[in-house]
Amino acid sequence: MYNDLVEYCNNEKPNWATSVKQLLCTNGFTDVWLNPCSVDINNVPRVLNNVNDQSIQTWRTALSDSNVLCTYRLFNATFEYQL
Repeated sequence: MYNDLVEYCNNEKPNWATSVKQLLCTNGFTDVWLNPCSVDINNVPRVLNNVNDQSIQTWRTALSDSNVLCTYRLFNATFEYQL
């Protein structure tokens, strides 16, 4: 199943693996996508932490660059789950 998803992704047929590939490659972890068996399991938290930090930075940049969200910025400048 994994190999099928990766093959579809490499043939530009969108699925969840496409999102994982984009996330890894955008954040400098293309090697993890290309060689998943070579990844040291001890490095997974570092990869996830880096991806999370990049996502938060992207969110903050989009928030500060948006004129539409200027009022939202006054009330919420942190990246967290909200009810």
